[in-house]
Amino acid sequence: MRYDAAAHLSEARLIKVPLDKDYRHDLPRMARAVTEKTKLVFIANPNNPTGTIVHKPELDAFLADLPERVVTVLDEAYFEFAAHLQDFPNSADYVKAGKNVVGMRTFSKTYGLAGIRIGYLFATAAVADGLERVREPFNVNSLAQVAAVAALSDEGHIQRTIENNKKGMSVIAQALQAEGAKVCESYANFVFADLERPAGPVFQELLKKGIIIRSGEMFGTPTCIRVTVGTEEEVQLFVEAFKGVCRDKVSL
Repeated sequence: MRYDAAAHLSEARLIKVPLDKDYRHDLPRMARAVTEKTKLVFIANPNNPTGTIVHKPELDAFLADLPERVVTVLDEAYFEFAAHLQDFPNSADYVKAGKNVVGMRTFSKTYGLAGIRIGYLFATAAVADGLERVREPFNVNSLAQVAAVAALSDEGHIQRTIENNKKGMSVIAQALQAEGAKVCESYANFVFADLERPAGPVFQELLKKGIIIRSGEMFGTPTCIRVTVGTEEEVQLFVEAFKGVCRDKVSL
């Protein structure tokens, strides 16, 4: 959704490529969609809202197919949740190798600092210089910078977050699968599932119970839902509410 807005504000043409049948980025199809006018390609890895990933061999092949002038932007907002995988690509490695790649990360997810609105970026010197020339002045306040630097060294917090997230995702996934939903293998802090029935009514019934999730309608997947991991108590509240909705056979 943010890519749409950015393209609109920049008066750029946005070309969307659908995900494949497993809700993963279809990199071969994305490569074929590149034209002589293409300047940027965005790949969210892990992806939002599905939590799915592309692996390093797939990304390497994709980059090899691109013209050298095209910049590939890796949106790595959920990077820490997938970094343990041996074949998970790291934007920093590509930048160090001189590839035309940009990596974007945030402190809003794993670090839990969404309120201070700060992130960081990996890029070649040429790209960084271009961004520095057009960025807004005073775009990050000094308090946010201090908090971000401190957060980078707090490995204990990161590991606790990752472990708690893993447990919460497992509980949510099991509850969804128990009701017949098809659950994506997610490497983010949410679970994406296909209910194989309209998700809108389920969303509305959960809302009445005080449970807010995302209905897939806004993503073009009207039978899917996205459930973000919260505290252990919040996860249990969702599970019980979801079971209740399913018992009431809210499906049409």
